[in-house]
Amino acid sequence: TLLNTQSKIYFLVKSSHVRFYEEYKGNIRIIYVDYSKYKKNLLYRYTFLKKLQANNFKYSFILNQHRLLTDDDIAIHCGAKKRIALNSHDSRYFKLGSRYIEPKYDEILFSSYEYVEKKYDTLLKKYFPLFQSTQSSLYFDYFNDIKSLSDYVDSEIITCQPYSLSSNRNWQKEKYIELFEYLLKTSDCSILLFGESCQRN
Repeated sequence: TLLNTQSKIYFLVKSSHVRFYEEYKGNIRIIYVDYSKYKKNLLYRYTFLKKLQANNFKYSFILNQHRLLTDDDIAIHCGAKKRIALNSHDSRYFKLGSRYIEPKYDEILFSSYEYVEKKYDTLLKKYFPLFQSTQSSLYFDYFNDIKSLSDYVDSEIITCQPYSLSSNRNWQKEKYIELFEYLLKTSDCSILLFGESCQRN
C-alpha cells in the first residue's frame, strides 16, 4: 500500500464503483466522479474541476492503461502542478484529439502496453521513493517457471484476473490451468477469479 508515505494521496474513482469502497477505512482520500454527468453536464464538470483545483495537487497520475478521453480531461484540468501519464496513447485505437492531448502531460512514462503492474512499480519508485513494496504481486510471462511460486504463496486467498478485454494481451488458457492446478496441489489457498461477465465461460 501507499500508507507508508507522508504524502496526501487521493484516488479518483467512478461513482458507479462506490460500493467497492464503502468499507474502506484507510487514510487515502477517495473522490468520486460521475462519468455520465461529467460528459453531458457542463455545470457538473465545471463545479467538479473547481473542487479538484482547490486541493492544489502537486501531481496528477493517470493510471488507466487505455486512457479514456474523460480521464485525460480530468488529469489535465485538475490543477496539478505536474501531470504524469503511465502510458502514451495506444495508437492501435482511434482517439479524438490525441495529438493535442499528449503534449499536455509533463511526463509520459511508457510507450508500450504490456505488464502494467511493472509500470506501477516504476512509478512508485520514482515518485514515492520512501515506499516499501510488500512484494505481494508476481508477474508472469512466457518464460517464468510456476514452481518459483512457492516463495510467494503464504496467503489464504490468491486473486487473479486472467483475461484482458484486449485479446493481444492474453496469456494462453492452458498456462492458467497449469498455474491453478499447481497452486491447488501445493498450497491451502483459495483462488478468486475476476473478470467481465462476457469472460465467464
